[in-house]
Amino acid sequence: KGEDLLPRFRWIRLTGVVETNDDKSVVRLYVDGKPAKEAEGPGGTISLPGKQALRLGRGIKRMPARPVGSGQYPTDYSFEGLIDEVAVYPVALTAEQIDSSGEAMAMTEESHTKPDMIRRVLPAGEKTWNDFAARYTHLPFHDSWNKMFRISGHPDVVVSFDKMPCRYVFWHGVGYIPMLVSENGRWYSNEFNENWWKGCCEPMSDKKMVFGRVHILEQSPARVVLKWRYPLSTVGYEISYEDPETGWGNWSTWYITIYPDGSIVKRMRIYMSESRRHEWQESMAIMGPEQRPEMVVDTTPALTLATPEGEIREYSWIGAPPKGVNYDNTVLHVVNMKAEYDPYSIQRIRRGNVYSARGGTGYSAFPAWNHWPVAQFLSDGRHAIFPDRTAHSSLTHIMWDDSVPFGKEGQFVEKELLEGMSNQPAGELLPLAMSWLQPATATTATKGLEVAWQSADRAWVLTRGNAEVTDLQLTLDGSETTPIVNPAVIVENWGRNRTATITLDGKVPVASTDIRQGVVTRPNGVQALIIWIEHSRTTPLEIGIK
Repeated sequence: KGEDLLPRFRWIRLTGVVETNDDKSVVRLYVDGKPAKEAEGPGGTISLPGKQALRLGRGIKRMPARPVGSGQYPTDYSFEGLIDEVAVYPVALTAEQIDSSGEAMAMTEESHTKPDMIRRVLPAGEKTWNDFAARYTHLPFHDSWNKMFRISGHPDVVVSFDKMPCRYVFWHGVGYIPMLVSENGRWYSNEFNENWWKGCCEPMSDKKMVFGRVHILEQSPARVVLKWRYPLSTVGYEISYEDPETGWGNWSTWYITIYPDGSIVKRMRIYMSESRRHEWQESMAIMGPEQRPEMVVDTTPALTLATPEGEIREYSWIGAPPKGVNYDNTVLHVVNMKAEYDPYSIQRIRRGNVYSARGGTGYSAFPAWNHWPVAQFLSDGRHAIFPDRTAHSSLTHIMWDDSVPFGKEGQFVEKELLEGMSNQPAGELLPLAMSWLQPATATTATKGLEVAWQSADRAWVLTRGNAEVTDLQLTLDGSETTPIVNPAVIVENWGRNRTATITLDGKVPVASTDIRQGVVTRPNGVQALIIWIEHSRTTPLEIGIK
């Protein structure tokens, strides 16, 4: 504890001595030949294992201390590092013998501090990726971990951006749970769907990547669309509430729409045989080895909330999570990372809570666990007590209403969330929030053209009913209460492979206005035009598409 913690990435010589008689036993620990700890125990004889293998660096199977839930499995977590020059003696060495034995393993200071180990760093792809694109790739962690998976050559997906130095990462090491990664490698996630059947049923449980998959459905200069599908399973690979006769269990399918400005709309759907309670969001920071939560998340403040009227509420984690967090009338939720870019979440938040430190270990103001990510043990709740391996920490939950309630259109529930990363203060993100939650009214003077707002696309959808119409006009009624921020337009039945000539307020935009277009082919074989315009205002905007 405290000053007794051993430094990482340094060779250390550990010696344990056991002396016993009929009355008591004494265990002494030496670090680099010097006495460090001593403890007494009951007397008796020492039983040697005989032909049984002697295990070093691996614990005995036991239940996790202060478990998260009831569905737990006994696990035997192991030392993660290098062990060398092991020796066992049939007699208790003296302090002098232990001290002098170090001469046989004399090392320079450089050798002490440079072991033949690769530091475990959370992977986010090549540093040279600075364009707006989605890529199938392979994100390795370290050799021994990589070899545990039988996967294709490109199992992961990374979305990079040219307008900000951040990434959106789908890595098999975290079960493809979407990760917002800042410019300096701070990882954050709004979590996933979860229910509680036999323990925690969630994509965290798919440690071997048996079920989950992510696919690139659409890619153009204007946007990227991904599909993520996974079951809500236990760490024993049982899908929650699965009907033994039909095989129908709880599965989630997410459609994720990403624009060049880093705004991301998640259309999240859970399929199930009957309506059940599920979790939809949990603010979660991911730490690599050697990182405590306070190294990833700011503490003063850690959380910023904002209302549509511009009221900013800030909350700090100093020694413990805060109490009395006010979610009333909140539309913007920002977790302040130790980075230039912070993750934001946008919705009409109905209520929320702060993840308590109950069951925590006291080594951080944030509760933290290391049964996920990366770890392969059958555990869904093991508290972290030291930053020796990859871990995660949870801050808050937010709740909001369904976009499609269960049974309205089928056997599923659907919700939507707008998220991303930004280096702007919370107050400056409110126009983006209101442009999605309270979009400008759209009208058109073009005959045979239908106009509708689609929140799951964060776009106005135009449908051409007449193939002869090639000059389309769209008016967005922007105002202080219905701001326009980087609008996107989808023209269905575009019917050609060429992009369009775009005008704003009847004029061809100046060169500094970034307009991006792409033509994609729908499943019916007809092309659609996707347009994204980097432009913001609180007055009406006329968009011409020719």
